[in-house]
Amino acid sequence: MDENDITPARQSNDPFADCTSPLEQNPEPAAEVIDLAQAARRRAAGRRPAEAKEIAGQLLRVTPPIVAVVGKPGIGRTSLLREVESLLLGLKDVPLVSWFRPDTDRPSDELQRDLDFLNSTDGWRAREVLVIDDLDTVARLGTRGPDVILLEQISLAHHRDRICFLVSIDEKQLERLADVHEELASSLHKIRLSELAMSDLRSVVMAAGETLASRAGVALGAGVVDSVLAPAGLVEPRAHPGLALDRIDAAIGRARIQRQTSVTVGHVQADPTRSVALVDRARSATADELAQQLREGVRGQDLAIETFAGRLAPAFAGLKLRPERPQGVFLFAGPSGVGKTELARQTAQVAYGSTDALIRLDMSEYGNGQDGRVKLIGAHRSWKNSSTDGLLTTRVIANPRSVVLLDEFEKSSPEIWPLFLQVFDEGRLSDGWDQTASFAETTIVLTSNLGVREGATRTAGFGAGGGFSTGKQLDAVTRALPPELMNRITAVIPFAPLTEDTIRELAHLELGRAARRFAEKGWLIEWDDDLTEWLARAGYDPAYGARHLQRAIEREVFPLVARSPRITIRIEVGPGGPVVTPTG
Repeated sequence: MDENDITPARQSNDPFADCTSPLEQNPEPAAEVIDLAQAARRRAAGRRPAEAKEIAGQLLRVTPPIVAVVGKPGIGRTSLLREVESLLLGLKDVPLVSWFRPDTDRPSDELQRDLDFLNSTDGWRAREVLVIDDLDTVARLGTRGPDVILLEQISLAHHRDRICFLVSIDEKQLERLADVHEELASSLHKIRLSELAMSDLRSVVMAAGETLASRAGVALGAGVVDSVLAPAGLVEPRAHPGLALDRIDAAIGRARIQRQTSVTVGHVQADPTRSVALVDRARSATADELAQQLREGVRGQDLAIETFAGRLAPAFAGLKLRPERPQGVFLFAGPSGVGKTELARQTAQVAYGSTDALIRLDMSEYGNGQDGRVKLIGAHRSWKNSSTDGLLTTRVIANPRSVVLLDEFEKSSPEIWPLFLQVFDEGRLSDGWDQTASFAETTIVLTSNLGVREGATRTAGFGAGGGFSTGKQLDAVTRALPPELMNRITAVIPFAPLTEDTIRELAHLELGRAARRFAEKGWLIEWDDDLTEWLARAGYDPAYGARHLQRAIEREVFPLVARSPRITIRIEVGPGGPVVTPTG
């Protein structure tokens, strides 16, 4: 049968004859505008040639599998499906491509009708590729009532009737699919998508964004495209380029309501759902800029911060050999109270936009291997009282862009360390509920006191940091942790004991914080440099570092304020310690 014989049949009784792109039937300007706008489609073409050829090759097998394009919403799954369609149309003697897009609330009925039609033809239709875009949505996998009948139809049509399927699916719904229909899930040949390279992303977003702006009668101002390409905020589930186009569409709306003809960066950043990091892929901070921002919250550890920033900044610029791995895995080694935890907290603020992006685990609570494993990834869902509450995987899935702080890592059981080896190396971890968390956008920080004793040649007295050997400290760390763990750590960052000048500076800062808290209650507290010096000496303990300063202020200053009959006081240092003196 030649092409002339095929065409009339498709124009008459073929239910697929009028089938168009899902976006052409139900336009969503910002969600998948690459498939909506012709100009953007031309720019997007050929962006994933390797993936398109692999998919086409699988579909041309004698016994083709069900090919599944897997990725986050907005990453370009539909565009890749169209790219595969174009590639097949350019070849001779290849399968035809039809798109299944149900228009009722009973998609399984529609699919059965179409499958019956395919099987009723003379054989040439058996070579048809049936495309189901957003299979998770069509089959309602994200709900409590998934369409099991539709999934069973696909599985039977593939295994029994040799119908060829090409589907796309949200990566988060793969595990759900395995629960609902294990046989179908195991049949999938998965092609996983990661975000395009920044140069390609920028080109695609520029073309599609200009198309959107033109339709709205506005223009894109300078810097808009770079701004919308910032990483996803804490409540933004989509990926680029779809996310960037969502942002442009929202910015266009803000510009129009203000009766402005140009969309500016201000219209983009006005989105309250965004938590834009200071370090982003659109304009990543240099190592020097990142170090400067981190030093604003952490004092006395300039060398540690410079080393840390120098290794972290390239990852945030997209320079990773393996994109699935975390942005970096760092071991902060040093005495207590010298700024290790504070640097992790400051990194969450600077790199991810909020200290809420810090996920902290006290690893001393994971000293028992079996119990620690359950706390991290949970028991199997079939176990009584099994839950995902509080699991590391659950927290990372909810907040994939975060700093994961494994505090006092050496106090955890070595039995749970293999779980972290998988996280550090593969960037993924699955729990007892078959949820899989991706750590690709996280920065992982381990803190440890390992090597402090070996590195210290002098540990007593005020500001006893001059005799500290970081080389001996690193040797002790290397001896204590297994090679397979050390080989997966990006860098060991040594933290030295605090110097006298740093302790005085911290005493001044802590006293200032306390005074501001009292000012909120109506108190006005004054003091001179003698009090700062006294607190620095009395409040420093090498075993506790800067934390002892806070305790000294609470112990020595707070009672004085509480006993004073006045709300405006001055604190000085007398022979026995701090005292309140009259003011005015």
